[in-house]
Amino acid sequence: MARYIKRGKVWQYEISYKDADGKYKKLRKSGFPKKADAISEAGEIEANLAKGFYTVSQDILLTDHFKQWIEIFKKGKVSDGTYRKYLYTLSVLKKHFSTATIKTMNRVKYQEMLNEFAEGHSDSSVKQINVHVRASLENLLDDFIIKNDFTKGAISKGGKGTKSAELKYLDFQDFIKLIAFAKEKINPIYSSSFMIYIAAMTGMRFSELLGLTWDNVDFEKGQIYVKRTWDIYKNNFAPTKNDQSVRFLAVDSSTLQVMIKIL
Repeated sequence: MARYIKRGKVWQYEISYKDADGKYKKLRKSGFPKKADAISEAGEIEANLAKGFYTVSQDILLTDHFKQWIEIFKKGKVSDGTYRKYLYTLSVLKKHFSTATIKTMNRVKYQEMLNEFAEGHSDSSVKQINVHVRASLENLLDDFIIKNDFTKGAISKGGKGTKSAELKYLDFQDFIKLIAFAKEKINPIYSSSFMIYIAAMTGMRFSELLGLTWDNVDFEKGQIYVKRTWDIYKNNFAPTKNDQSVRFLAVDSSTLQVMIKIL
């Protein structure tokens, strides 16, 4: 129940309520020139409390919320590469959303800030930022800390032109030329051509190729056992992207002969 107090020339409201933990708290705000203004705002807050939307006394920056979220829910629970993507999103928020708070942000403000970042960035970069921020809001929505998802309906369109399919992908004929060229340039001293050739013939990821050792190649059965990767940031072996990535790959006899020559 709210009560209203006149302090000098302005009005103040005071609302007593019970939070999510069952503890009684008070929320006060003054500075209203008219009592009707205080009643109007207090009434809206009480209506939200009645619906289960708990009022937090302290607003927090979106950057602080996101940093806390990734440290609790992502750090140590996703791959290092994936976690670096979340850290990149945090750096973008600090640059383009530095003054945004979880309680004052709305769809218009969010889209404006997203548009600011979109200039000079691709569609995929903008989409990644939006996906990360949206995921971080789920707890706030579930706990009734905020009422609306301000990322809903956001347009993730970058200002940087996307590459055409011709620039992004090789057609079959170019792929055949690449395989032939890489095979011709294979040299035991330099690994680049060899890795390109093996990647083309097996479909292995770059990090999986870096983590491949000869003891995981079975020349008799014609198989490669993919069980780990190489982390270029930590300069050490690392797990595969997921459990499904641990697998045996069949290798044709021609590719095996190329590998034997290198061995």
